[in-house]
Amino acid sequence: MKALVIDNRGPNTLRYALRRISLGAKEFAIAVPFLDMAGLRVVREDIVRVARGGRVRIIVGVSSDAFNDPSCLQSLSVLQEVTHERVEVRVSKFADRFHEKLYLAGSGRFLTAIVGSSNLTGKGLSNPSEVNVQLSGSAKEQPLRDLWSYFDGAFLSNSVPLTPSLIYTYRKMASLVRARRKVIQTGRFWANLRSKLGRQALGSVKIARSTWFDMTLGELSGPSKSKVEEMTSWNDWYYSCRSKKTYQAAEAGDFLVLKEKITKKQFLSINRITDKTKVHTSEGDYFIAYKQQGRKRAWNVELVKELKASKVKIPSQHGPAVLLTPKQSEIVRSGEAKYDSRREGGDYRKSFSRKLEACSPKARAMAYTLDRFMLSLNSSIIYYPSGDDIRYTHNKVAPKKNGDRYPIIHVRPQTEDLIVHLDKGVKVPRNVNWVFKRNVKSPFRFWFRVSERDSLNAVRRTLLRQSFDRFSERHGLQN
Repeated sequence: MKALVIDNRGPNTLRYALRRISLGAKEFAIAVPFLDMAGLRVVREDIVRVARGGRVRIIVGVSSDAFNDPSCLQSLSVLQEVTHERVEVRVSKFADRFHEKLYLAGSGRFLTAIVGSSNLTGKGLSNPSEVNVQLSGSAKEQPLRDLWSYFDGAFLSNSVPLTPSLIYTYRKMASLVRARRKVIQTGRFWANLRSKLGRQALGSVKIARSTWFDMTLGELSGPSKSKVEEMTSWNDWYYSCRSKKTYQAAEAGDFLVLKEKITKKQFLSINRITDKTKVHTSEGDYFIAYKQQGRKRAWNVELVKELKASKVKIPSQHGPAVLLTPKQSEIVRSGEAKYDSRREGGDYRKSFSRKLEACSPKARAMAYTLDRFMLSLNSSIIYYPSGDDIRYTHNKVAPKKNGDRYPIIHVRPQTEDLIVHLDKGVKVPRNVNWVFKRNVKSPFRFWFRVSERDSLNAVRRTLLRQSFDRFSERHGLQN
């Protein structure tokens, strides 16, 4: 793969680079937030030439300040008609937040991509203050494939066709902006335009960039609610974000964990951010729209303990939102916060998989095999966590005064194997040399190592049963 820096100095300009990469191309793709008639005139010839025997796709943006001249959108619409839709033009759903500058060309097995700072404007194509990088190579090159895949996703999922209705609405809004009319008048047209664009796709959970933990005091007052809805086209829930920094950093697709305080009741909800806007109201200037994911959880003492045990900082009523770490985000979203509720007699199954995070696949499979065997010995056997160990106890045996439990066995997960500690009363066969004895004052003096899935053989199973039998005798249980 070859790389070339285009610094718009001398003949090394984006204007000539686009002409060069479009020659012989079967597909041409452009994604830019801003364009003007000067830039459009430069690339029009290249676009028409590729469209004669191939396909051209263009994504443009629209903004509330009406930077793009409506006549440019009209020219693109005409270009679609004269090429019999071999040129497809779409408008990004991200509107004000659409910022990509991407130029792609493909001819069979050879791909070219230009990424940088230049918009499709006269200055962007030839001004020395812009810089871009051109990547060329085989269609098998992963960076080039990723850029094409990114464009395909944006074109199909996060943009809408350029229609006469959309151009008309944008032209009306642009005329009001240029005439410096009242914000409320332009806001209505902007809201209408946003409704035509629709809502951007949230995307996979895996690509969510951040997770924010904030607090809301329920619905807004009537005047504030009317003002926000008049300036937007939101159908989702939304709330007033108190922190300007949070508002600026949060993006559509991010997770939003909300502590909702409604009258006397409080809930915890997991959401995805869908949009945001700035509207001046008596209850704040920054508003974030969101879509709920799953059911709400009641805010109670146990939930607070879970969050604190996972070191999650709870936002205050007047403070900024809390940015969660990836691990905290996963814990809170899965509802599996690490909270040792042994005093309440829970079975603690939720943290079992976390104990095995550092284990190899073989060791993890062995742990689940051992788990199934232990639980099959008696219906009242339960698992409970203790530090880094996996322990099993009997549900009918009361816990100690400090809340701890009496274990039957305890297992220490390693990277490649498991170390299983047994009761001191087990009888080890003479011909077994893989069971070791610890010289310590502990009820668990014997231990053996499990390194493969089939190593939980009959002898090991017998030793595990003996450990449970000694436990049952000690605590007066009947099998």
